[in-house]
Amino acid sequence: MRELTIIPFEKAYADRVIRLTIDAWAPVFAKTENDVPRFVYDAFYPEGWEARQTADVTALLSAEPGSVWLALQDEELVGFIGLRIHPEDQMGEICIVAVSPDRQRQGIGRKLMHFAEQHIRE
Repeated sequence: MRELTIIPFEKAYADRVIRLTIDAWAPVFAKTENDVPRFVYDAFYPEGWEARQTADVTALLSAEPGSVWLALQDEELVGFIGLRIHPEDQMGEICIVAVSPDRQRQGIGRKLMHFAEQHIRE
């Protein structure tokens, strides 16, 4: 595997993060649509899951850019992870993680999770 670099979010990657999110989560939402009652799905995604996911990730990037970390290989975005630190209870939260579909099952998600654990411990 090519060397993976994890860097803090940079605004120049915002559109790529959104596209990667949609690509990576498409199979999950396709399954969810079939596995939950229609009224529940429609309540969560009245304009479709892509619109909701785009809005949620856009809000994260705007409101908490310091909480997002990018995984790059040769300057290509291949994954990202969003973290939240809760000082009131000294807990860390992984709020989202995604790996490009063509790079899944290559250890990128595992490295992002390991990075998150180390970052939260610090």
